[in-house]
Amino acid sequence: MRASHRLSPLIASAGLLLFAARASAADEVELHLITMGPADHLYTSGGHAALMVAALRDGQPDPTQTTIYNFGDADYDDPSLKWRFLRGDAQLRLTMIGTLQDVVNDYGIRQGREVWRQRLNLTPAQARAAAARLATLALEENRYYRHHYHEATCTTKIRDLLDEVTEGALTRALAGQPAPLKSARDYQPIIWAKHHWVAIGGDLFMGRRHDLERDKLWWLVDVPQMREYLQEVMVPAEGGATAPLAEPPTPLIELVGAKTTSLPSIMTPLVATLWALLLGLGARRAARRLPEETSSAGLWLMIAGSISGVIGAVIALLMIFSTMPELRENENALLFPATDLLLVGIGARLRRGPLPAGWWRFLAIYGWGRVGVTALVIGLHAAGIFFQRPRLWIALSGLFAGCLVALARRARAGAQKSV
Repeated sequence: MRASHRLSPLIASAGLLLFAARASAADEVELHLITMGPADHLYTSGGHAALMVAALRDGQPDPTQTTIYNFGDADYDDPSLKWRFLRGDAQLRLTMIGTLQDVVNDYGIRQGREVWRQRLNLTPAQARAAAARLATLALEENRYYRHHYHEATCTTKIRDLLDEVTEGALTRALAGQPAPLKSARDYQPIIWAKHHWVAIGGDLFMGRRHDLERDKLWWLVDVPQMREYLQEVMVPAEGGATAPLAEPPTPLIELVGAKTTSLPSIMTPLVATLWALLLGLGARRAARRLPEETSSAGLWLMIAGSISGVIGAVIALLMIFSTMPELRENENALLFPATDLLLVGIGARLRRGPLPAGWWRFLAIYGWGRVGVTALVIGLHAAGIFFQRPRLWIALSGLFAGCLVALARRARAGAQKSV
């Protein structure tokens, strides 16, 4: 959820801080949720959200006295930022990015994204408390925070602030309420519909926490669902009645023309199918030529071992060096062991000529070990201990292990006949 708006330090300092102090201390202010649609860049694929504090004049927001508090700002041109996201130590910040008109000009006109506004039905005391809290958080010593995919984003910062000033109204209304999307895994193909390699990377490297079933409170992390679910939170209104926390969204910039919907990415099943064909057909071709011709088997071992081993090595590195539980708790570490890289060396040796019998014996033992691990994973899934998806990686792991055993047995049997 990228905030690409850039203001000079001069614009973002004295004038905005003066307004923030005046608005937070004013008798009448109100808050509005400002949300932006997605754009093509990976950082913007989930949309964006911000809070507007508006001073009231005769009971109406004064367009000359508004400021936008923007969680999620960073130096997105820094090439090291993506690695800090993976390590879990990316520092984002809260900034004030000018007036509502500035936001419309930047996100709506310059970036070509839709922009919506929703008035938040806070009491005057709650609105003043929220404005004061935002002004405090925007100070230099308070504005930085460590990013987390699901717990510290532009939307979750807004969620937590609103829950605080309403004394838990969001939690009471939405916690435990089922949502149409069950887990983050279900959301990945949608949010990354235009970023196919990222989508398959998510299915390989995002671990079991992405498959936990989430409620509507958690799903406020998603911009469109935040717009919708905040309307289900009822708060006190005048005369003892109740009203939705957020009013229906008003479009400030709406794209004209036919709406295009990106289909969810199918990269994971597509790549898995191609990988299964490579494993099965390649192993079948190599087995037919053993033991007389070993080059095909060597090439198969090198390709299959390098792909599986590199995936396993990346998973292992993320589990060791990342602080993100979503990357550290990955059941795929059992299905893609980094030790598969050993097969590359064996395959290179096999391309030069027949292997000694002991090498084939090692491959058979290694293959049976992989079969056993795959069976263990299947059993843990059946027992409900493991639940990470997509489960097609289990089938691919079993296929790879079975091919290793079949090649080793074919080579050993052929060698014994020749003797």
